Amino acid sequence: MKATKIFKIWIISVLAILGGTYLIWFIVINFERSDGKKMYGKIKGNIQVYLYDTFKLDRIEQSMYITDTSIYAKEFLNYYKCSERLDTSLPVDFPPKYITLNRPVYLLHNSDFFGKNPVVEIIDIDTSLYTYNYERCYVYRNAIHLKPPNDSLFQQFIAREKKSNRRQSK
Repeated sequence: MKATKIFKIWIISVLAILGGTYLIWFIVINFERSDGKKMYGKIKGNIQVYLYDTFKLDRIEQSMYITDTSIYAKEFLNYYKCSERLDTSLPVDFPPKYITLNRPVYLLHNSDFFGKNPVVEIIDIDTSLYTYNYERCYVYRNAIHLKPPNDSLFQQFIAREKKSNRRQSK
């Protein structure tokens, strides 16, 4: 009799903990989803752009971005100005993050496409996921293109990446 009472209390406790965990998970997921959907609703009419660097005419590179302009803006601009001059001696003094070449991103403000500001704010949003995950990024203005990269340059980029990955895995 006493063992069944303890067992019932144990089962109820486990169910309460699992139920609470599920409820918290459900609230967090729905909050993220509603936040992502709001952002997508706000920017879906904005200009879609592709980000890649074409400073070296025979190849493309993934574009780097920063998430905080108050700390890394000067270093970011210095790096890209040197890259445009094909000077590779400047070290990367900011945490490098990359954006994929084959997926478009949205400009937060369409006027930035025609503006003179060298750093432009974009939204990288994944509409294929249920939660509409997104990230606000700041990119170099000259890395913005309306069309995706040329297929031949893109294929060369993929081949270079595979080759470097094979070297790293050895």
